[in-house]
Amino acid sequence: MFISTQIETKKSIHSVVVLCFLCLLSSNTFADNKCKPLMVGLLPDDNTEIILDRFEPVRQRIEKAIGCPVIVAIPAMGKNHTYEDLVKHFIEGKIDVAYLGGLSYVKAASKIPTSLIAMRKKDTKFRSYFIAQRSLNIKSLKDLKGHSFAFGSSSSTSGHLMPRHYLMEKGINPSKDFKGEERFSGTHGNTLRMVMSGQVDAGVLNSNVYDRYLQEGKIDTSKVEVVWVTPGYSDYIWVSRESLNETQKNKLSEFFINLTPGSNEDSRILKLLEANYYISPKPKMFSTLRKVATKLNMIMDK
Repeated sequence: MFISTQIETKKSIHSVVVLCFLCLLSSNTFADNKCKPLMVGLLPDDNTEIILDRFEPVRQRIEKAIGCPVIVAIPAMGKNHTYEDLVKHFIEGKIDVAYLGGLSYVKAASKIPTSLIAMRKKDTKFRSYFIAQRSLNIKSLKDLKGHSFAFGSSSSTSGHLMPRHYLMEKGINPSKDFKGEERFSGTHGNTLRMVMSGQVDAGVLNSNVYDRYLQEGKIDTSKVEVVWVTPGYSDYIWVSRESLNETQKNKLSEFFINLTPGSNEDSRILKLLEANYYISPKPKMFSTLRKVATKLNMIMDK
């Protein structure tokens, strides 16, 4: 269920409404339009307020592009791992269109027929950053042995699946070779904060999140450093249920793919989406990821 959650700030704990009906303010615009509201689900891979704030201008543009109300929702953030909530609601038909990580996509596609809408070009070669406390002088994956370590969400592609795969390729068993039990921070931002604060010696996270936080001056590089960058792999993708109206699917795909770098209006949207430009994805782009997820028992082979 998409509900309100509690976010802890430095001064207090306050309720954050997890956007069940963002389209209410624009309902008059579509009063004479009989099309059903489009339910859009967003991956909860960062702070709820950040995600919703960044996506609101995009939501408005999507409404304009498809001519129907758009309702945005993020699964409740008051739990440790919420990626599964998004996949569950998508499979159950409570969400029409979802922004999914690669692992979430292959999980959903293993359960129901889906249609691929659009994908950022850079997500065809996405990367994860392994980070560590600078004072520990960790310079390679093998140096991580014997140190405490944090993944992101257990269902994250860039924060768990592919990093786990590359660790095991290097002969490192995360279940045995790290200090203490396996830790899952829940989000990429949490992983970064855990390493910077000294809660753990090292961790792994989405390269986009790290780079954005670095640009915003939120990373103390005297305390944390990137020690290894993964090879590229396919990750984030916009996907719909196959049963969604073909006209809406086509309009959605055209909206993303027609976003033009250099255009004043589109440049702002592309920046909010952390995109250079979009392409039409193909299922085969995720074949390697699907094999890795199957090998690591994160999905069942069909």
